[in-house]
Amino acid sequence: MSRIIMLSDTHHGGGPEGYRMQACYFHRLPELLATLGAWIDETSGADLILHGGDTVERSEPDLIAGAVAQLAALPAPVRLALGNHDMTTPDALASWKALGGILLPGGQTASAIALADCTVHVLPTQWGAQPYYWDGGPPRAALDPADLAALEARLAAEPGQPQIVLCHAAPGGVPAAQTGRAEEGDPPPSAYRTQLLGLVERHPDLQLFLSGHSHVNALGRLGRAHWLTASSFSESPFECKEITVTSSSLGVRTVAMYPRLAWRAEYWWDAAYVQGRPCDRTLDLAL
Repeated sequence: MSRIIMLSDTHHGGGPEGYRMQACYFHRLPELLATLGAWIDETSGADLILHGGDTVERSEPDLIAGAVAQLAALPAPVRLALGNHDMTTPDALASWKALGGILLPGGQTASAIALADCTVHVLPTQWGAQPYYWDGGPPRAALDPADLAALEARLAAEPGQPQIVLCHAAPGGVPAAQTGRAEEGDPPPSAYRTQLLGLVERHPDLQLFLSGHSHVNALGRLGRAHWLTASSFSESPFECKEITVTSSSLGVRTVAMYPRLAWRAEYWWDAAYVQGRPCDRTLDLAL
């Protein structure tokens, strides 16, 4: 069995202002990550830890170095799909290449990690005309054709092996049935969704997309594949995803660190849809 832990949107260096979906505790991030590490150790360990992006609030070198040091202390290899907040300066890529450490091995923003029962692919998401730079405007996800072609080649090279893709932006928006609103929340550009759907149609072993960005636990379908998003790990109740893959199954469950904390966090009950319904928090697939 391969066990993967995913967290997202830690926003090291952030505060209460900005895009927040629940009560945020960025100042307690070291403690929250230590709690996560202890839970991983106490529950059979992990083969891989994935971060879905927005490790930092701004791509300043001191924040990047601090976030990398915090995540590197977790008890398994950590890999990162850069988010829009990780790219807020024109020289963000150079900073990440210099400081990313184990999160971006060899300074590579796209990679593949082979586990016993699956392969995980990190796919960078772009946010503007200049690669690896988000100018702070409305974030509109896009893919670099070269990154897409490289991923396509890696997927084609492993027929019969379950494939998982980690990217910051999901192929779909938060379902309207989850939020109670008339339309899905923050849907991606149609071109982005179409590109990812094409991958699914051409590669039947592609089972799951993992993403962050929305700060909401959501789950949907993209053709034969599924996609899910994780809520912000720095926001109450401090949740992560546990993904288990065997030769015959793939399972996902959402786990909160809140019960393991010695202090009581605030919770915004009027935004409880962020945590999702049971159908938004778990997934069980036969492979």
